[in-house]
Amino acid sequence: MRTSTPTRRFLSLWLPRLASDRVLRGVGGGAALPLAIVTRAGNADRLACLTAAAEAEGLARGMTLSDARALCPGLVTRPADPLAEAAFLRGLARWATRFAPRVACDGTDGLVLDITGVAHLFGGEAALLADLAAGLARLGLSLRLGAAGTPGAAWALARFGALRVAAPGAEAAALAPLPPAALRLPEPTLAALDRLGLRRIADIAALPRAGLARRLGPEVLMRLDQATGTAPEAIAPTPEPPPLAVRLTLPEPIGLVADVMAGLARLLERLCTQLADAGLGARRLRLTLRRVDGGAAEVEIGLARPLRAPERIAAIFAHGVEAVEAGFGIDMLRLAVLVAEPLGAQQLRLAGKPGGEALADLLTRLGNRLGFEALWRLAPAASHIPEKSFLRLAAAFAEAAPGWPAAPGLTLADPNWADAGAAAAPNAPPRPAPAPTHIWAETPEGWSATGTEGSARQVGEAEVVAKPHRNVACHVAGLNAPQEAFAHAPSATPPHSLIRHEPGAWAAESTAQQDEAAQKDAARPQTGAKTAGTRAARNGATRAGKTALVAPLSSARPLLLFAPEPLSGTTSSSTPPRRFRWRRMELAATRAIGPERIAPEWWLDEPAWRSGLRDYWQVETADGRRLWLYHTPQNPGWFAQGEFA
Repeated sequence: MRTSTPTRRFLSLWLPRLASDRVLRGVGGGAALPLAIVTRAGNADRLACLTAAAEAEGLARGMTLSDARALCPGLVTRPADPLAEAAFLRGLARWATRFAPRVACDGTDGLVLDITGVAHLFGGEAALLADLAAGLARLGLSLRLGAAGTPGAAWALARFGALRVAAPGAEAAALAPLPPAALRLPEPTLAALDRLGLRRIADIAALPRAGLARRLGPEVLMRLDQATGTAPEAIAPTPEPPPLAVRLTLPEPIGLVADVMAGLARLLERLCTQLADAGLGARRLRLTLRRVDGGAAEVEIGLARPLRAPERIAAIFAHGVEAVEAGFGIDMLRLAVLVAEPLGAQQLRLAGKPGGEALADLLTRLGNRLGFEALWRLAPAASHIPEKSFLRLAAAFAEAAPGWPAAPGLTLADPNWADAGAAAAPNAPPRPAPAPTHIWAETPEGWSATGTEGSARQVGEAEVVAKPHRNVACHVAGLNAPQEAFAHAPSATPPHSLIRHEPGAWAAESTAQQDEAAQKDAARPQTGAKTAGTRAARNGATRAGKTALVAPLSSARPLLLFAPEPLSGTTSSSTPPRRFRWRRMELAATRAIGPERIAPEWWLDEPAWRSGLRDYWQVETADGRRLWLYHTPQNPGWFAQGEFA
């Protein structure tokens, strides 16, 4: 018995407002909101997609944004996002497979479905079209559709035809009154047809084919034949990636954790082989354990990095498998990859393992217990404002910034100190060798230098050790030193001053006081000649250029940074207060280093920085706290913004 071949039928879906409808799904107001998608064309912003409410205001595609705002002041705009729109269209293609087995994306705003032989499943072609249109309407999408015996004819009817459905074999008659643009011809060809006075497809079909091909090229005839069914045209459905899943059926049920882990190891070997062949790494996996009573238990894990190492993945599953209730036994195991990402070849260390495994495994374990959204890391940001100089990123989806923050543990005597600075700024001029840092503390005789970097001595009952910060330089000079004296500083900030506490006041150490202190240091055998020599070298440099380059402070920024908190019990003086109240605590300052002036970003209006400039100080209190205080000279006041370790 011979069976008849089913008539080919194609359905074209045109989503004219795909970009704006996608945005409206996440914006309140619905279709009544005048919204436009804006794209950059040349030197102007132009409207690429409009909602019906925006078109009702007289706006049109291609109009400049300035003209559009003049016509519609309440226009809401969003930038075009081609990648998100393409992903949304692919999602619609997967959704449309409920109506046809073969679905392909058609350009950037359409789909084409091969509905040959499936219309009867929905009660006929008309019922299928109505069901599909209702589904897209529920999704909030504007739709125009066309059905015909060829993809080209369906495309033309969806975009240009008053008649939406062409009967089998009637494609030529349905296309005859449509403009030449319905044949999907390029703009130069359409312009040539317009110059020839060919305004309809029927006019083109009536011309001799040989002369038409000579004058306009073969593409016109090819598109005409494809639309009418004379020439074949195939659609290319978007291939779905093969499911990454493996299964193990057991002849006898098992119930021990060791047996389940042994079966999981077999599954992981096969699954990781599939991942390696596809160049992928798993980010999320699910293990399904089917019990003999028909029930099932699932263990789902996430990974901080794409991974296809069986032994490392099995270790993450162990905690969840132990909590599974086996019941009367488990007779089937299924392991599936829910989320996969590209994973290329990795550089191995001498030990034969890639680097960073320990940190990735730690993030994975913490993420599965606490949630990956609870893990975050800091990354540098391009801002000199302290609270805006870093970004907070999800640790599982962001790599650590190389060389930030600077590695601790380098001292001035370490040869890596200069090498690290050169690596951080390869084009920077050579940095002069810094002099040792001096730590100032209060003694019964007053303030004096207690040691240099790398040295320590007893001051009362406290041990004072200098620990310089890497790759940061500061200047020591008087408070009134000229700004040009600090041209070699890493940033244009006011000079840092080592401030000592006189009875009842703060004062910067003068040159004479430095000389006197140097003589006292020289007379002290426990201090040694090193302190006096370094102090004399610093004093000489200070006299010569008012800029003695010394080692950095013990930390450039505090360990804990919080919102500014006002201090009470202070005066309007620009030097740190001797006593102040902070967080219901009475504190007495014993040492202060600063100031470091930070100016606001003048191009932004930050409410927190409307008080103007800030002069930051590192202040150590009698109870051992090390606070980061700042003074606002333009609007006098003292605030605390951080605390050092």
